[in-house]
Amino acid sequence: MNSYIVINSLPKITVAHKFNAIDYKNDLPVLNNYLEFGYVKYGSLTCKTKNISYTLKKGDFFIHDRSHKISVMSSGISEHHCVGIECSFLFNHQKEILKIKSSINNSVLQNDIDELILLSNTDPSNSPRINYLLFKVLYSFNEELNKDLSDIDINNETMYIEKIKKYVSFNLSKKILLNDVAKSLGITKEYMCSLYKKSTGETIVSFINNQKITMLKNLLMDKNLSLKEACSYVGIDDPSYASKLFKKIESQTINNYKLSYRNKLIESH
Repeated sequence: MNSYIVINSLPKITVAHKFNAIDYKNDLPVLNNYLEFGYVKYGSLTCKTKNISYTLKKGDFFIHDRSHKISVMSSGISEHHCVGIECSFLFNHQKEILKIKSSINNSVLQNDIDELILLSNTDPSNSPRINYLLFKVLYSFNEELNKDLSDIDINNETMYIEKIKKYVSFNLSKKILLNDVAKSLGITKEYMCSLYKKSTGETIVSFINNQKITMLKNLLMDKNLSLKEACSYVGIDDPSYASKLFKKIESQTINNYKLSYRNKLIESH
């Protein structure tokens, strides 16, 4: 199961309410280390960020990372039940807001959110039960998001894997930093690395190193460059590090590889 929401510290509830209004509109400010989740009791809500827009209908759930500005609006009468928590977390998806469609099996999740709201307002000292419900709700969100996003993620994953490989291919002559790769894709480094490992079975660093060594071999053999010269073309500053990396990947030293390569050339003639 993918972990779309990973909690790294004990959450603290700062908002827990049932909010109803007519023709509601609110621009939510940016809040770091702040996660908000809930569901629409009745009516509908439209949530917008710079990049996406969702319309949430009766029974739909939502969870969003408040490190982005979000506008929320509704026309007519609506009510949503919402919990906001402060904590350290990873939001492992490229979208700032995630939506779970209403289903007949979501009543337990609704009840857990409502109990969280009730306890937070009437019995805030009951921390064991509150913490249990918090983690249960977040686990349920991960389960439901895996169902709802699986088809979308398959397409997104393929696109991101292709873009990662293309970025590496175009930048082999430079020192490639994972933060720069993730930034070029518009996703977090953690999400990118997890996605790549899950899809390919290897790490991005391993892929980069293999590509650099493949290019290094071509430069050493076909271009007859020195190791130092070849390293300058693959973004490796230290020839000694290149030698160690070569041996790790090829299971032989550069000198042994050169000798084997030349012997094969002689035999072929």
